Amino acid sequence: VVYLRSDGFLEYKIKYGFLGYYVYSFMFFFIKKKLKILSCSKHFTNVKNKNVLHPSEINSFWFKKSNVIKKFKTDFIYVGRFKKEKGSIFLVNLFKKHLTKYNLTFVGTKKETIHREYYNKNIRFIGPVTNIRKMINLYDSSKIFILPSYTEGFPKVISESLARLRPIIIFEEIKHVLNNRNGIFICKRNKKNIEKTINYILKNYKNIQKEISKNNFYTKDNFKKELIELTRNEFRN
Repeated sequence: VVYLRSDGFLEYKIKYGFLGYYVYSFMFFFIKKKLKILSCSKHFTNVKNKNVLHPSEINSFWFKKSNVIKKFKTDFIYVGRFKKEKGSIFLVNLFKKHLTKYNLTFVGTKKETIHREYYNKNIRFIGPVTNIRKMINLYDSSKIFILPSYTEGFPKVISESLARLRPIIIFEEIKHVLNNRNGIFICKRNKKNIEKTINYILKNYKNIQKEISKNNFYTKDNFKKELIELTRNEFRN
């Protein structure tokens, strides 16, 4: 069994153009012949799976209320790789040119690997964070989580952010990750629509958090159960 966590066709196309798309097609053809395919989404290119696995590292610790009264240290947080296909460059330009009154924190990429042109007075970079408590503190000290990706499967960072009752902004290309969950707002990639969404979230922040708390949260235990059940079914077939 091979478990697909992202749409390789789209990622290779965004990174390398149509040549990348065809290179991935060649690799995928042989993988598909040798292995059974499981995925975390029904929306991947050339993948037809009725059942999906929802990856999650969320355990009960993520839902504990903090005993410390926190003040917001940043307006927006992004957690993930600093890559073109992840929309990182788009996000930097957005905050450098249009959202200059807001602060953005990038988490997950070593600062020394990021070119100086991407730095700005309202943009902060933090390296990879492996400590759960520290990661939770970063979510709690941020107002809004923003995910600028052009392609995604089932991002674990969305589950993490929602567990900490943080509203999320995503863009139309990955609207399928919504999964009927409250607190995720879909934007067009233009200044007007993004600012309108931000203003709505900030004006209705407490009510949005109440709606988020009603979500069906994906947890590590649920992921294990799905994995066991689906792999058993695949091997039976």
